[in-house]
Formats: sequence, C-alpha cells, structure tokens
Amino acid sequence: MQVVFSTEVVRSFPKTISFFFFAAFIAGASHGCGAGSVEGEALSTVQGTVVYGTDNRTDVYAYPVETWRNVALNSAVALVKSSKINMSNPDNVQFIAPTLQEWRNLCPGERFADQPTAAFCSGTLIDDNKVLTAGHCVRTKNECAATKIVFHYAMSSETQLMTVTSQDVFSCSKILTRIQSSTLDYAILQLDRPATPRFTPAPIRRNASAVSVDAPLFVIGSGSGLPLKMDDGGTVRDPRAAALDYFIANPDTFGGNSGSGVFLQDTGEVAGILVRGETDYVYDSLAGCYRVNVCAEDACSGEDSTYTFRAINALCSNTMSALLCSPFCGDGVCTSGESNATCPSECPVGPPPEWKCSPSYYNSGDGCHCNCGAYDPDCDVTPLPAKGCKKGYVCSSSGTCVKP
Repeated sequence: MQVVFSTEVVRSFPKTISFFFFAAFIAGASHGCGAGSVEGEALSTVQGTVVYGTDNRTDVYAYPVETWRNVALNSAVALVKSSKINMSNPDNVQFIAPTLQEWRNLCPGERFADQPTAAFCSGTLIDDNKVLTAGHCVRTKNECAATKIVFHYAMSSETQLMTVTSQDVFSCSKILTRIQSSTLDYAILQLDRPATPRFTPAPIRRNASAVSVDAPLFVIGSGSGLPLKMDDGGTVRDPRAAALDYFIANPDTFGGNSGSGVFLQDTGEVAGILVRGETDYVYDSLAGCYRVNVCAEDACSGEDSTYTFRAINALCSNTMSALLCSPFCGDGVCTSGESNATCPSECPVGPPPEWKCSPSYYNSGDGCHCNCGAYDPDCDVTPLPAKGCKKGYVCSSSGTCVKP
C-alpha cells in the first residue's frame, strides 16, 4: 500500500516502495551503506547496519544539544526519489511513503514504527552547492536526475514532521566525482542552485591521516529511510591506518544511512561517509515479524565509513572550490606553495631513481601517474583515473597498470 505522508501530521505509512523492493527486504535482505539502493535493485546486493549495545538513535527535535541539532538541520540531507515527492503545494511538500511498520513488518515495541520511510540514502552539504554522499547511492546521470536532495526531513515532535517547503528541496544536477569499489565508496553531487545562505555547509576533515582508535563519533542520517536520526554512541574500532581507505566503527546506523556524514565529536568535522555495515533487521520466526538486529558494542563486523578526504581530493583534482580545495600542509598532497621544508612528509626532495616520467609528476598532487617505473604517491589519494593506464585499469603498488 502506498500512502501520502503530509509534513503537517504524521500518519501511518512510510516511503513509496516498489513491491520488488518490499519483497527483497521482507525476504531478509541486508542493507548497507545505502538505505535504499536504487529502485528496482535487489536489496540483497547491499550491505546493512545495526544497533550496537544501546540504541542511541534520537530524533532531531529530541536531541539535547542545540549545536548538534543545528548541524543536522543546516547540513544533513535526505536523498529521495522524485517520484516520492509531491510538490504541488510549495509551502507544504508531501512525501509518498509507507511507515516503517508497513514496510518492514516490525514486531511490537520496535522504535519509530509509525514514521515514514521516504529516503533511500543520506548526505551532507559541504559547499554552497555540493553534497557529499556514498558512491552507490547515485551512480548515473539518470539516477542523479531522478533524485531530490531534501533538507529538514526531520520530526518536529513525536507525531509530526517538520514542514518542508520548496526552498528545502533541491535537484541533483551533476555528479562531480564518484567511485564505488570494495574499499572506496563516495560521490559529490552538484545541486541545481546554491543552498547557502539558507543552509550551512558542515566542516570537513581534509587531513590525509588516520582517525584515532576509540574516537567518539556522531552520525546524522535517514537510516531505514526515516526522518533524520542523530547517533552519538559510536566509536572508532579500526582506523585502517595503513590503507586510509575507510575506518570501522560501531554507530547505530541502518540502510538509508548510506552517505551519512560521520563526524568526529571532538572537532565537529565530517571525517567519514557511512557506506557499509551489518544486517539491520532479523526475522523472529516465533512472532512472525522483524526485530532490530542488536550486537554487543565490540561484536559483529562493525560499520564502514570511507575517509572524507578521499572524496575531497578527487573533487579538487578536477574542480575548484575555494572552501574545499585551498592547499594546506596535512592534506596528503604536495601543492603549489608547499615544499620539502614546509611539508617534508608530503613534498619529498625528488622521485626515486627508477622514476622514468617527468619529475614534476611525482607526488605533486596532479593525479595518479602509472607506468613511470615507480609508484606515484598521488595514487594513494586519487587512485582513478590512473594516468598512463587503459580505461578501467588501476595502478598497482609496484607502479604498473593492472585490472582491479
């Protein structure tokens, strides 16, 4: 059943979903970084997330710290299919969606059962007209064109959604950069118009360095397609310092949280993009319904978040942004104005003796050069496209082009 969800009064229904989608979830498919994957794609192909220990998810209106509430309302967005939005009244946008209960056949007592599930992924405003999300959320031009980016998709009380107007709804006009692999998963979308000054970009952690083990995290997103939820109970388990591709943590996140901004609580910066995790819901065969999957704080596989700097460096390799792309020592690349004296870790004296290409290409921040006799450190930051390789090839650790 499909129901129109008004932003004035919360009624029983969630997001509009095709029967194929619904059946995939009821069959026990796991979600993962993306809460909703693309319409028509079997959800069994997408990984999911879960509750670790105590369920720390909180609606925006109920979160006690105003600073974080403002971050959620000014920078967090829900990605919604255009077909799920009715904008006939620009002062009161409506969502066509089922409730979580209708969508997932939840057991009695499960949280947020009567809230709508209109979102399929989440994102974060990072510049005037740029939103950071997961690469698997929006994969093609057609998917971009069919996606609305919605601010203020949040509850204003236990039973009401915030009023969403046409000023809160943006279109995806272009995919500026995107990658989706087993280790990296990010995309930056360009909006059809600037979101500022009405909304405020979240600060980004640009340092190409590992986050700390046990660092407390804050995640904001639309897990299970629900209105924005805030989770402050997760911590970093494994920063994967050697690879710096993603870090593993234990926030309470669900399908639909894919693309959510993962903030460091101590700095307020977005350090990661939620992309993968444990299965969200498990079937209770005795009760004939689904319950939230619960793991101990240190159990299960954890939730994966792509390092934010990976997406920003890829963006800045081909697009200029005064806010995001200004050089600084610590961003992982040697840029104009930096030297071995000011940034020795990023600006070595020169390339190794076996380097065959122009010395100016080596570790210079100009992209990944391959087949040059040695590995280019730029490939750590911007692996694709690998210059000197055929389309679809990547640069190996020995500096040669290989099939991924």
